Amino acid sequence: MFGTSTGGIIAALIALGYEVEEIHQLYKEYVPAIMKRWFPLTRTWALEKLAREVFEDKKFTDVKMGIGINTTKWMIETPMISKANVDQAYGRKSSFVPGFGVSIASTVTSGRSE
Repeated sequence: MFGTSTGGIIAALIALGYEVEEIHQLYKEYVPAIMKRWFPLTRTWALEKLAREVFEDKKFTDVKMGIGINTTKWMIETPMISKANVDQAYGRKSSFVPGFGVSIASTVTSGRSE
């Protein structure tokens, strides 16, 4: 399962074992609180806070299925796909690290390295 932006959040929640109704409830509770913020930076902060609460310190090694979350490494303007399983790797399997070693919360909010 792969996703970008909110699709990445949903993919991560499903891969961690959340039920669809639980995910729907999270969205109903948190999305209005995030989106009512006027400035993009305050939205980002609210999303990061939510991601830390929901995903805690979980990493790609904690998921129950193969997932991929599309992000961009802004420092070098390169798209990246954080994957959970070495079987999803294209080449360089010997150096594969699930999710590049970054937490799911960090990946779904900004894609930046921790």
